[in-house]
Amino acid sequence: MMRILHLIPTLHGGGAERQLAYLAAGLRARACDVHVAMLEGGTNLPRVEAAGATIHHLPRSSNYDPRILFRLVRLIRRIRPDIVQTWLTQMDVFGGVASFLTGTPWIVSERSSGAHYQKTRREKLRRFVGGYASAVIANSQPGLEGWGHSRGRLLVVPNAVPFEDINAAPRDTTDFGDAKLILFGGRMGPEKNIPNLILALREVIAQRNVVALLCGTGTMEEEIRASIEAAGCRDKIGMLGFCENLPGLMKRADLLVAPSWYEGHPNVSIEAAAVGCPLVVSDIPAHRGWLDDESALFAPPDDPHALALAMLATLDDPAAAACRAARARKRIDDWTVERTSAAYLNVYEEIFAHHART
Repeated sequence: MMRILHLIPTLHGGGAERQLAYLAAGLRARACDVHVAMLEGGTNLPRVEAAGATIHHLPRSSNYDPRILFRLVRLIRRIRPDIVQTWLTQMDVFGGVASFLTGTPWIVSERSSGAHYQKTRREKLRRFVGGYASAVIANSQPGLEGWGHSRGRLLVVPNAVPFEDINAAPRDTTDFGDAKLILFGGRMGPEKNIPNLILALREVIAQRNVVALLCGTGTMEEEIRASIEAAGCRDKIGMLGFCENLPGLMKRADLLVAPSWYEGHPNVSIEAAAVGCPLVVSDIPAHRGWLDDESALFAPPDDPHALALAMLATLDDPAAAACRAARARKRIDDWTVERTSAAYLNVYEEIFAHHART
């Protein structure tokens, strides 16, 4: 039985946190002993607990508390994992150093693309430490950009899609009258390009009877509320915060819009495709990597008018939108939790065997 220790800052509602929850369940189904250490819980903690993972809470006084490193070293020496896998920058650094100090093979889990990262000291430190990892596993090919100096393996494993959970989610029954529903889901951060989305939605709202719902939390929530007020769309654009039944809303929506400046492997768009929700997405490599012009409509992320036109075209021709949605669904048929967890387990076993030999 392989023992895997995952290190992640929190288990809030982001895509990395959800993917860890799916992977923990898949690894437990394959008889792995899964441990998850975090600084703080969150909305995905119950998912990880339900998967049967052993949870370790790490107290700290701040995100830069040096005691995090010493506590990780003690934890690794106590539970003796075969592999450590780190998620997100803070744990890529602290967890990577702790793994190096204990002689434990470790994997960096790359969740975004090269465009996400600025040349800050924090990111330079992450890349330096990550260069000593046994492997970097990204969820898309653009995610490996900038990792050419790594001493370990560079691999791509697509995000898992929890088809059973998505299919079981009840369809949202909110009454919007005759209005059509436009849905957005994601972290309320700069990378999601929500200010331009609001400009585009204002144009659509002026021409059609629609309601837009924005699902997610993040640092820009107050700024986004102010933008909605300034656009005069408070009655037509709602902010729901974290949505437990986002798949149910996807089943109800006439389209899902994803205008991001950059992505890794976009969870929300992929899960919308799983339920057959038509997609309008930004024309960026992360979206082109798994979609084409026959499975979604694209718009430049810096052009709100083009984004509005793509949403209007989707709303005005539901038959064509449904055909594109069906094609998008076929493109992700193989991205199951079972297949993704099997791919990770294969990498774990190969790295552990190599570490044992050397």
